[in-house]
Amino acid sequence: MRSTGSSIRRHIAVVLTAKFDREGANKNDICQEGWNTASKFRNILRLFGETLGILKYDFKLTLVRIQQMRKHLKFIALYALWIGGIIYILGGCQATRTIASPEAVQALEQQVDSRNLRIKLDWAMPLTTRGMASVANAGLLPPGNNIARINLINTPNSFEMRGDSVFIDLPYFGERQVVSDYPGGKGINFTGAMENFRSSRDRKDQSYRLTFDTSDRSERFDVSLKIFPGQRAILVFYSNQRNTIRYEGTLENPQTE
Repeated sequence: MRSTGSSIRRHIAVVLTAKFDREGANKNDICQEGWNTASKFRNILRLFGETLGILKYDFKLTLVRIQQMRKHLKFIALYALWIGGIIYILGGCQATRTIASPEAVQALEQQVDSRNLRIKLDWAMPLTTRGMASVANAGLLPPGNNIARINLINTPNSFEMRGDSVFIDLPYFGERQVVSDYPGGKGINFTGAMENFRSSRDRKDQSYRLTFDTSDRSERFDVSLKIFPGQRAILVFYSNQRNTIRYEGTLENPQTE
C-alpha cells in the first residue's frame, strides 16, 4: 500500500511539474513577443526621427537656395536694365544717323581732324553691380534715376580734347577696387596726355570712333569716344582701379564759344 501511494504522489508531482513548465514556457513566449514588439516600435520611432531630421535639413537647404536665387535674379534684372539703357542709346544714335546732312558730316570730320572737341555729358551709365543695387535700395540716388542711368544735366561736368591733351572733369558712379588718397579721387578729374591715339570712321552711319590711353598718377584709363553727325556722343572709360562707366552727351565746338 505504501508503494502504491508513493507512486501516485510521484505521478501527481510529474503532472504538476509539466503543467508549470508549460505555463512558464508560455509566459516566456509572451515576454519575448512583447520585447520584440517594443524593439520594433523603438526602431520605427528612430526611423521617424531620422526622417524628420532629413526633412528639416532639406527644408533649410531649400530656403537658402531660394534666397540665393532671388539675389541672382535681382542682379540679372539690374544687368538687363543696364543693357536696355545701352540699347536705347544706340537706337537714339541710329535715329540721329538717318537725319544727318552732308554739312553735319563735314563739320564732324573737321572737328575730329582738328582734335578740338568738347562734350557736355547728360547721362552716366555705371556698370550694374550688387554694390550699386545696395546704393539704389538705400535711396541714395536722386528721384527719377536708377543705377543703370543717372541724369547729369544739373551736375557740372566736361570732357575736352585739345591737340594731344585731354581735360576731364566727370562725376563717377560705381565701385573702385583701389581707393586713392589724393584730391579728385572720387570722380574722374584730371588733365593728361593722350597716348596711342586712333581714329576710325564708320561709313555706314558716318560716325567716328576715337580711342586713346591716358593716366592720372597710378590710375590708367583706356578711353573710347564715339561721335555722330547729329552731335550725339558716347564716352566710355576703362580703368585699372575701378569699374567701367559709360556717358552719353552732346558734342560741342569749343571754337564757337
